Amino acid sequence: MDDIKTALDKAAASPDPAVRGMALQYSEARNKLGSLEAFFAFYAEGAAALNGKHHAVKPTTPPSLPTTAAPPRVRTPAPAGKKPGTNEKAEKFTQDILSILREADAPVKLETLQQAYEALGKEGPLQSETFRQRMISRQKAGTVVLIPRVGFWLPDAKAGITPDA
Repeated sequence: MDDIKTALDKAAASPDPAVRGMALQYSEARNKLGSLEAFFAFYAEGAAALNGKHHAVKPTTPPSLPTTAAPPRVRTPAPAGKKPGTNEKAEKFTQDILSILREADAPVKLETLQQAYEALGKEGPLQSETFRQRMISRQKAGTVVLIPRVGFWLPDAKAGITPDA
């Protein structure tokens, strides 16, 4: 055993990383083997203490714990005239955008629309990406239309407006 330990010490001091790695893996395997041998010795002592008799272990049930769960949620109907799942802030934003477009009486480019909305002073300044995402969601909902190279406009007033080439 001393020969192996000496060889491992030499391998661990080797300049070759492969040899050092092999020595490390071997020492880890020896440590694992030692822990397994200790477990089997402990297990054998436990079996000897039972004198070869099989003792059934009775499962224990945990004591009942008081429930701290929240009571079930009760759905409340939406107030009359309000669609479920709507957001008042989002609705107000939509109404403000529509009023800006009606006042302009023409399609409005995104940057100009954002400046006009911020000039209303209803919210703090918005990042352009946030404003753009809000307008895209209004476009998907059909509240406004985007005319390429012209700007956003009311869906019912789109007829007759064509992008400039």
